Amino acid sequence: AAVIVLLANQFVPHRNRTDALAKAIAVLPLVNDTGDSNDEYFADGLSEELISALSQIKDLKVIGRTSSFHFKNTKEESKAIGTALGVGYLLEGSVRKSAGRARIAVNLVRAVDGVNTWSQIYDRALPDIFAVQAEIAQSVAGALKVALLGATEKNPDAPSNQNVDAYTAYLQGRFHEQLYTAADLREAIEFYET
Repeated sequence: AAVIVLLANQFVPHRNRTDALAKAIAVLPLVNDTGDSNDEYFADGLSEELISALSQIKDLKVIGRTSSFHFKNTKEESKAIGTALGVGYLLEGSVRKSAGRARIAVNLVRAVDGVNTWSQIYDRALPDIFAVQAEIAQSVAGALKVALLGATEKNPDAPSNQNVDAYTAYLQGRFHEQLYTAADLREAIEFYET
């Protein structure tokens, strides 16, 4: 009887941990494939928007920006990142901007083995960036609900696309703010006041 109790105790915590990992995700910073370091703010801002949107999903654990951005520009394997962050899934991707358009590629990767379980490419005009962000967030959220939680309800909320220039200035301000230098903080304030 004691052996059965010991085996049961070892199995249940492992199962609970596996279930918890299956319902946990980290949004890795999207890679700026534009070739222009001045567009880094755009990729970082979109990554933050995805973190915020996915955090709205009930029963899904989403790792915060500070922890996930620790892996920006890293070449670590998905298993190591998943273990470090305590998640079962990673959302990764890239952003390219050119001639007033943005191409955003996102992939949902199972952390334990690096298998891509879902991917999508969005190619849109930049004036529609709020709509693109809402579309990406809803698609990713829908895929995660089905894959991880078994839920199929949709989120009717979507951000409005009122002022692209103001949003771009905000993203640039956030980018410089996160660099934590005096010069970048001054530059962030200038963007916020724009």
